[in-house]
Amino acid sequence: MVVCPYCGSEAQYVPTSSHLYGGRDYGPVWDCRKCDAYVGCNKSTGEPHGTLADKTLRYWRRYAHAVFDPFWQRGDVSRTAAYRALAVCLNLPVDRVHIGMFDKAMCRMVVKICSCATWWKVIHG
Repeated sequence: MVVCPYCGSEAQYVPTSSHLYGGRDYGPVWDCRKCDAYVGCNKSTGEPHGTLADKTLRYWRRYAHAVFDPFWQRGDVSRTAAYRALAVCLNLPVDRVHIGMFDKAMCRMVVKICSCATWWKVIHG
C-alpha cells in the first residue's frame, strides 16, 4: 500500500501515466488524484521509484536532477561516483541518496551543492 504524504489517503496504482502527460505514457504510477501527487513505479513489481510528490516537489526534484545529472551524463565521472560524492556532501549513506526520495529541502541542498565550486573538487576526488 502506498499512502499519500499530503492527505493520508491510499494512492491508487495506475498502469499507465498517459492521463498525467497529455496522452504520452511513461509507464505505471502511484497516484493520489486528490492531491495531484504521484510517483512512477517499476513496471514488473509496482515498487515506487520514490515517494509521491505534489507539483512543487516535482519541480524541485526535476531541478535537482537537472543540475546533478550532467556531471555523470557528460561522462566526466561515472554515475556511481557522482552519487557517492553527493552522499559525502549530504552526509548520507550512498544507499539513501535518491532524488526521488528527497523532500524539497533536500532537493534545494542538491542544487546548492552542485552549484558550488567545491563540488567539482569532491566529485573528482
